[in-house]
Amino acid sequence: MAAISIDFGGTIIKLGIVESGQILASTTIPAISTDALRKRLPQVEEALQKLCLECDIHPSQCDGIAIGFPAIVDNKKNRILNDFNKYPDAAEFDLEKWSMETFGLPLALENDARLATIGEWQYGVGQGHSNVVMMTIGTGLGTGVIIENRVLRGKNGQAGCLGGHISIDYKGPKCVCGNIGCAEALASSVSLQKQAENTAGFQTSKISKAHNLDYKTIFDLAKNNDTVASEIVKYSIQIWSAMATNLIHAYDPEILILGGGVMKAADQILPHIQQHILKHTVQSKGPVEITIASLGNTAALAGGQWLINEANTRTLTNTL
Repeated sequence: MAAISIDFGGTIIKLGIVESGQILASTTIPAISTDALRKRLPQVEEALQKLCLECDIHPSQCDGIAIGFPAIVDNKKNRILNDFNKYPDAAEFDLEKWSMETFGLPLALENDARLATIGEWQYGVGQGHSNVVMMTIGTGLGTGVIIENRVLRGKNGQAGCLGGHISIDYKGPKCVCGNIGCAEALASSVSLQKQAENTAGFQTSKISKAHNLDYKTIFDLAKNNDTVASEIVKYSIQIWSAMATNLIHAYDPEILILGGGVMKAADQILPHIQQHILKHTVQSKGPVEITIASLGNTAALAGGQWLINEANTRTLTNTL
């Protein structure tokens, strides 16, 4: 059977109907993640109804609804534990109740980066590997970890998904999480404007005239020899490389997968991270494979059905 899959990002919300990792139909709507979650749900409902019609599927024919959310979540109780300044009412909102009342379907909730990791592990470039780490570079820096074919979650749902909140510079800026000098606070879309303003030459660079500055603009300007953009690219890749090194040392994966919107510039990013890791990591049994996500920005959607199956199996086991 098919499943409904939703990826609540910081910039866009991705929605899809999936079956066995294949996306039958998908669409996106603006996230407006500074707004309350309950204000976005009517648009989510409308978009999902249209997708079901497109696939000639009634929601009752689906196994459930899988949601990837940019926060720490309680996967067993289907509750959001914090909001990290996104969808500020999320921790109080009962998504499980919404799912049942709106579509009559059970809910499976997961951290968005962890769900993307599941998608790549089960259906993408991570297939066949038992130990997988994924970095998603976008609005924030997310991570997910698979160890010996098990999804790493930890006691409080934090294990493996907070790689972007590893301190890279203990004298750096304060992060939204409360830590100091996190990789996310130094080199992600949420910190990009401040990073640019603090780079020498900003006022005379074309970057200063950009509205809603993003990494696509930065990489495009760097290709056109903008010195400020080139400096930001160099600095950001250094931060991501240091973060990748820490993840390899922490989790000992066979493969490190790089995903997220920024990886559209993979030709400028991947070789540098590969070289840095080769030089700076302990790799007792040979080099870790460093590669790009094969499912692109749809990895979390693809992983939705696996997550629903896991939740349904857990529910069945608990009732026996």
